[in-house]
Amino acid sequence: GNQQDFGDFEDFFRAFGFDTGRQEQGGYNPNFNQEEDVHLRAALNYFNNGYYNEARNVLDNIENRTSKWYYYSANVNYKLGNNIKALEEAKIALRNIRQDANKALIVYIQ
Repeated sequence: GNQQDFGDFEDFFRAFGFDTGRQEQGGYNPNFNQEEDVHLRAALNYFNNGYYNEARNVLDNIENRTSKWYYYSANVNYKLGNNIKALEEAKIALRNIRQDANKALIVYIQ
């Protein structure tokens, strides 16, 4: 598929630490904290270094599929040319983030 069909799709993922450019060096993700799951970090490192199949394998072996997992999986699928699956997963991630934000807002208001 034509990756340009997504328009700002790559910008969408830069906020989550993905280096979507074709740089020689791997990207840096400042959004990880010390408690971040080691497998997600490994998947991101593979992704940022251009090892998309390896990132896919790591993600496939993670059972806890959080919003962040869906974002990472969507971006890996996008780079592998699985654009329909990438878009589906991006929508799931966005929906989950909105639900989490609404829950946080309700807790904050109370």
